[in-house]
Amino acid sequence: MKTRIIPLTALLLSLSWGAAMAAAPQTAGETGICDVAADYALGVEDYPAAIRLHLAVLSRDPNNALAHYHLGFAYGMSGRHSAEIREYQRAAALGLRAFDLYLNLGMAEFERGDLPSALAALTTSARLSDAAEPHFELALVYERQGYLKQADAQIHAALAKAPTEPDYLNTLAVLSAEQGDLSAARRIWTAILRREPQYHPAAVNLDLLAHEAIRTATSLPAPAAPILPGEAKGAAKGGALTVTDSTL
Repeated sequence: MKTRIIPLTALLLSLSWGAAMAAAPQTAGETGICDVAADYALGVEDYPAAIRLHLAVLSRDPNNALAHYHLGFAYGMSGRHSAEIREYQRAAALGLRAFDLYLNLGMAEFERGDLPSALAALTTSARLSDAAEPHFELALVYERQGYLKQADAQIHAALAKAPTEPDYLNTLAVLSAEQGDLSAARRIWTAILRREPQYHPAAVNLDLLAHEAIRTATSLPAPAAPILPGEAKGAAKGGALTVTDSTL
């Protein structure tokens, strides 16, 4: 499962619980916080409590878009992905326009294989923010659909905002290899490892590239496919380059 982007209000509350407890719960429209205790539970990753407390908020205020979003996040981090998506969709339908809502919705839709819905949510996320993450996730969706030029454009957009991020550079290298530019892919993976020697996907992909060169010269069976950030170490999808989940 991809790591979701934690809602900012919950993160802030987890840093200031003593002060937060002194304040009475207020509406999302007043503070950007749907409920102090519920959002604190979310911020400290107590997801069972976060689910229980956000359900209580929604029993009192069923049109609280932020509470639906936070409840969806807690469901997702508990592995309940259908419920996660349902709550994100309710938050969006109630008018919440937060880039991380649509980013998390897009990642959840991507995980369950609904690529058109993932594309729509991530496109909205990119429009709502100048962050790099939506462009990276869009690149993964486009690659999965086989639209390599669109994927390449999105990964370049992400790199324009975070030019040294190894996950983004590794994705660019895989896209380069998929489009036949193996020397560019080799250069990128080598540069990643110079900067971050422990970055596993680049090391694996360089090794696979070397095996591909040997296979081409000697007609050996095809090696395993290169991996991207988020793929389990040692995992392989033979026969073609693949794009996998991000580590956001």
